[in-house]
Amino acid sequence: MDVKKTILIIDDDDNIFKLLATILRSKFNINIKRAINGLEGLKMINESIPDGIILDISMPVLNGIQMLEILRGNDKLKNIPVFIISAISDAQTFAHLKRLQITDFLVKPFTIQDMVARFTDFISNQNHIVIQSDNCVLILGKNAVNIQEELKKDLKADFIATEDGITALESFLLYKPVLTIICEKVTNIPEELITMNMNKLIKERFSKENPLINYGMVGYKIKNNPAINPGYFKSFCEDINQLKEEVKLVIDNQKSEMK
Repeated sequence: MDVKKTILIIDDDDNIFKLLATILRSKFNINIKRAINGLEGLKMINESIPDGIILDISMPVLNGIQMLEILRGNDKLKNIPVFIISAISDAQTFAHLKRLQITDFLVKPFTIQDMVARFTDFISNQNHIVIQSDNCVLILGKNAVNIQEELKKDLKADFIATEDGITALESFLLYKPVLTIICEKVTNIPEELITMNMNKLIKERFSKENPLINYGMVGYKIKNNPAINPGYFKSFCEDINQLKEEVKLVIDNQKSEMK
């Protein structure tokens, strides 16, 4: 009989906690505990180490970043996987959280589909690692989660899937994907604006970071969208096998260039 994992949610917002707990209990066979601030969370962790932590940033007494810094400085507690959920999403905060080795980040407000998909990876044994590899791939669009599952069957990479344009931009800043796949029906930001902004960010990174790294965007089933500037894309793919080949090529090139 499998032992239930325990997830500690540290958030002072009652509504957010109730939403998270309800959905997690309905989707996963886990125990859930709660703390309302970082200090209370630390006390609970010292009493019993959880399998993972879902952590807010803005909280009274001891905020999420302060608590995370304490965790990472403690040899006994430093390896606990931490999933951040917060409305704070500036680039400086992202960079600091990445240095503190968070496992993932979800921006409030979020969709239920995004939350379930990201927590599925977080709660599973094989994915209790920090997303900081050299072959992270970001997938954006309505069917991003399904496309991610298809790509995972044949490709070894860290995939991040979301339909939300704001979350995608923030994930791009945090995880620095080597490839971004743009699909149909992006939410919150029009597709033409998300591609324009992604293209700008890619150009900035290309000039500031390792020029050998092959950052770029691939369009999946959006070639005939008149609002999309084709000059922003490395290529367009019309079927999943073609997309797999494109992603594999980028990942293989990335590995050889980093040697």
